[in-house]
Amino acid sequence: MIDQNEPTTNDIEPSSPSIDSGLPAIKKYKANPNRKKREAKVNPEYEAAIIKIMYMFRRESLNTQSAVIEHIFNNKSFTRNECDSQISEINSHLTGYKSQWVALYDYFIDLAYEQKVQQTQTEIKSIFKKLNISTKEKLGQHFHAQLTSLTTNIDEILKQSTSTIEDDTPEVQALRDLFINGDIKANLPERRNIAYRLDIDVDYKYFGGLKGKQNSGKNRRVLEQVLIHNTHFLLEISNRKHIKFLQNLTDDFNDDLAIFNTEKSKAEKTGLERVYDSLVKYNNKLTAYKLEVSK
Repeated sequence: MIDQNEPTTNDIEPSSPSIDSGLPAIKKYKANPNRKKREAKVNPEYEAAIIKIMYMFRRESLNTQSAVIEHIFNNKSFTRNECDSQISEINSHLTGYKSQWVALYDYFIDLAYEQKVQQTQTEIKSIFKKLNISTKEKLGQHFHAQLTSLTTNIDEILKQSTSTIEDDTPEVQALRDLFINGDIKANLPERRNIAYRLDIDVDYKYFGGLKGKQNSGKNRRVLEQVLIHNTHFLLEISNRKHIKFLQNLTDDFNDDLAIFNTEKSKAEKTGLERVYDSLVKYNNKLTAYKLEVSK
């Protein structure tokens, strides 16, 4: 179907009402002289591809088929951010792991202070001495400070240098292959299924004042060449090295927690010191990496 979302005209002038109608003047539209409308019959696969681009890169300025086609004629890239899904995955894992660390902390505190288990109390005294503290509340502050530092360090690493690369994901490559290897004139529908508007200077650059029927083969061939040569897809990502480092680190979190949780399931009476030390270890790794990549 022809994209009808973009107004067909911009300038409004009132028409004279009928002398005996008693009705107000009806507003009518006239074409914007600085914009050129073009229409075409194209292979429906091309129409579907343009709609897919519209939804993949949807934002306020690209919410119609006409806007997508004009974007291509203006030789502008379509850019999306891949890192959102990766960062979301890292943060989702981190949230779950932090909950497990808290559960482990609560387990050992309960053993020491509610169940009065001697082994656990002895271990906590050892931690007090190491941290130069003397109360359960101070221990809790230290423990939660380590958890907070994990989040802070990861956020700071992710905010460091981003890069933009060519988008080579399968769904984008399928669009490229269609425009490069497809046949725009195959399976033409009975009616025009593409409509778009260009600024006069842009239209002249590509069509050179080309007139004739809107659905002429010449118009369609121009559109085909523009789709082949002007359709660019870019992927904005966080530094892949950073992402990989954090993915590996969260895998290590998972491995350590699996060991700690197995010991908990066996009702082990000690282990809080190793749990706390694991948080310190990971924060030290994050801090060292952060310093390394900021040089």
